[in-house]
Amino acid sequence: MSAYTDQEELDKLKTWWKEYGTALIIGVAIGVALLFGGKFWKSYQEQQRQEASALYERMLSAQRRQDVGAVRDAGNKLEQDYSRTPYAALAALTLARTAVEAGDVAGARAQLDTAIKLGGGTAVEHVARLRLARLMLDAREADSVLALIPSKQVAGFEADYLELKGDALTALGKRADAAAAYQEAAKYARQGRAATSLTLKLDEFSASNPKNH
Repeated sequence: MSAYTDQEELDKLKTWWKEYGTALIIGVAIGVALLFGGKFWKSYQEQQRQEASALYERMLSAQRRQDVGAVRDAGNKLEQDYSRTPYAALAALTLARTAVEAGDVAGARAQLDTAIKLGGGTAVEHVARLRLARLMLDAREADSVLALIPSKQVAGFEADYLELKGDALTALGKRADAAAAYQEAAKYARQGRAATSLTLKLDEFSASNPKNH
């Protein structure tokens, strides 16, 4: 025979529901929201990525056609509406190049700064940093160039940043420090234009050093 009557079981259930029922409903609701919310967010992100990819392809197509207006329209839309996708930073790089070709250095610098912010530590960010630094060197802003160089070496960009550092130090008249930067860069430079450029700079420093005469 059961220790409780049906009425007693019902009364206990009612008491338990009064104490814990609301919390249970809230817990289930949160769980369902998280489950479906997470799926919706992933779906939304994928949709954004696909739309941004298609728009970026149209941007590149417009660039090949030399349709500057279409390039700018697509690029601005990518930056504004798809800033959370990798294509926004790529668009900023492309817009910077378009600005340089149009002689708009200020516009190019602004776009490169945007690419750095949107790049999020990716290779695109470092490409933008290096291009912005070159424009700064042209404007004789060597101190700003040094501030733009990351404090830690970036894998794959060691030679680029060290050569840039050497160029900035040369512009500041710090030739010994510049030579040291070039020598360090040469350790990372692979065969090609970068290695040749560093060799020429090191040869120039060696030739201009009185101790070698």
